[in-house]
Amino acid sequence: MPAHLLWTAIANTLAIDFLARKKVALNMTFSIVDTLPLPASKPLSEAERRVTRLAASLSLAGPEMDEAASIYAEGDPDWPRDRLEDPLKRHIARAEIEAIYAMKILGLSRTELEFILDPACVSNDFEDYETFGALKRAELRQFGEYRTQRLVLEAWDRLFGGR
Repeated sequence: MPAHLLWTAIANTLAIDFLARKKVALNMTFSIVDTLPLPASKPLSEAERRVTRLAASLSLAGPEMDEAASIYAEGDPDWPRDRLEDPLKRHIARAEIEAIYAMKILGLSRTELEFILDPACVSNDFEDYETFGALKRAELRQFGEYRTQRLVLEAWDRLFGGR
């Protein structure tokens, strides 16, 4: 199960979405998936284990997942059993996954991650270019801010220090 949780967490990051859209024209094929930086084995590094534990906390929430959570906890006794159901805590956990994957697994800088989230924040040269415009507009309507960007960059700063 840990390898599946790691793969699922990483496959759902904005960085993978960004990279996939750079490679795909009209349809996604297995040959394209094979070129993406996705894990092929069980979590080995501390960063991969942290992402896996966050994915477990996100995926194994709710009473219907009690049995699966117990099975996962047996295999990973260091999992704090944080089963995240609160929407804001879930969003913060997803932001932490984004930051860890970008920095520790892809080796991106904070500026490169900022570019993936919103190129216009990096340079005025990119003001007409958007990577996640629909997400940004939806969050501006719902929260009055691009919350994902703020939470991901706050997670980066908390985990790895500022710029």
